[in-house]
Amino acid sequence: MMAPPIAIEPACPEALIPAAASLFWEAFRQKLVVALEPEAKALRFLASALLARRAEADALVMDGSAVAPEARGTGVGTRLLDAVAVEAARRGLGAVRLGVIDSNPRAAALDRRSRFVTVRRVTMGPLRHFLGFGSAHAMMPPVQPPTTPVPR
Repeated sequence: MMAPPIAIEPACPEALIPAAASLFWEAFRQKLVVALEPEAKALRFLASALLARRAEADALVMDGSAVAPEARGTGVGTRLLDAVAVEAARRGLGAVRLGVIDSNPRAAALDRRSRFVTVRRVTMGPLRHFLGFGSAHAMMPPVQPPTTPVPR
């Protein structure tokens, strides 16, 4: 069976905000529970944060991505990162940027396999106890022009 296509949007479509907030909460619940409990409050906050995101002029920013549990380990993360690189090149952008926290080794391994390298590391200092992670890494790969024409 052929994998469904991946669509890259400039922001999370409004209709998908509740699902995206739920996936984000699932991924970060252990780290944000102190600040954002109860869950209903957390989901409202995350949805408003997703709606407030703005695109950057010079980079395609992949921020707060998550893969649904039933799709993990199927290659969808790799396909998504590949599609993001193609989309950045199609838009004429010189960079793709994403963030990963040190307590998410599975995501960091995927990012490294996809040629992302750490370009900046921010340590959380004493906040690491509150946040549940010690550092966040900004990662970027080189953006290559697509080898085949990309439809516009």
